Amino acid sequence: MNVLRGCSSRIYLAIVIFLLSSSGFAQIVSGFGFSCRDMEVDGLAMCSAGAVCSPGNVSEVLAVSVFVDVRCPNNPVVNEAQTDAAVLGTQLSGTSKATTVFYGRLHSRHTEVSDCYRSTTMTSDFIDPQACYPPPPVPRGGGGCNSDEFIAGCNFDPNSPIIIDMAADGIQLTSAANGVPFDLRGDGTLLHLAWTAPGSDAGFLALDRNGNGRIEDGRELFGNYTLQDPSGAPNGFLALARYDLSENGGNGDGTIDQSDNVFSTLRFWRDSNHDGVSQPDELLPLQRVGIQSVSLEFKMSARRDRFGNMFRYRSTVKVLNPNGATIDRNAYDVFLGTE
Repeated sequence: MNVLRGCSSRIYLAIVIFLLSSSGFAQIVSGFGFSCRDMEVDGLAMCSAGAVCSPGNVSEVLAVSVFVDVRCPNNPVVNEAQTDAAVLGTQLSGTSKATTVFYGRLHSRHTEVSDCYRSTTMTSDFIDPQACYPPPPVPRGGGGCNSDEFIAGCNFDPNSPIIIDMAADGIQLTSAANGVPFDLRGDGTLLHLAWTAPGSDAGFLALDRNGNGRIEDGRELFGNYTLQDPSGAPNGFLALARYDLSENGGNGDGTIDQSDNVFSTLRFWRDSNHDGVSQPDELLPLQRVGIQSVSLEFKMSARRDRFGNMFRYRSTVKVLNPNGATIDRNAYDVFLGTE
């Protein structure tokens, strides 16, 4: 039990994966709890599910149990749990979340996704004990939104790319007012976004999907508007994870590196002239800048800079330094402020 400023919470999630054996292409052939939904106000919500995957004579059993019981003082909490899967599908997932009634704030969420042909499990976690209390006011001007992306009434939609902190200086960003115009959503609309600061060594993870030598919009970056499997918390690491799948030339090890086909086509975009337009000399192969791998295991981050930009998800990048040593650097899926 955690006690934080009068807000107590109990969050439970257990996932057990029994790998009996694995070979060939497997699909879910049977199971239970595929559409469990449980909702309780100030009470325990719980769902369990199991699935049998088989390509014929090979079986794999997946099991998920999700529990959530969050309580706030003087504020009812809706606790929800669900599990999802389908016969002939390949994934089994479980999600628990808690939302405060009076303020509509997400207190916590945990999601687990496992599949029939990969032993790694994708996870997503979020917790904000301050959700028991009124949200902070939205700042006037300067870009950004001084609230959580799940709060109703926040005055901007999440707009995120993955940004890599090559210099380990925390990634210096601008306000939206001092940012650049860029079509991050890929809908033809230029948004005036917060951006990497002039002179910053940080850069965007990019993929020139149409092969024209330019990064034209957010679909060629990795963020919440990039193609990815449906989830309650879309982000760039989930979009990148598609390229770790065997059908996309990946090896399913939870890391993007030279053993995955996409690695050689990924680019590090450092916008040197701070104009939001990629120049040929700004788009460098990952190995050119020393990047050896990008981990697909990410965690929630509560970091927010002075302009309201939210460093929402964090992962690790392996970088080869000039001395030949491998060092860790952070990569963030950042929700950039907009005007």
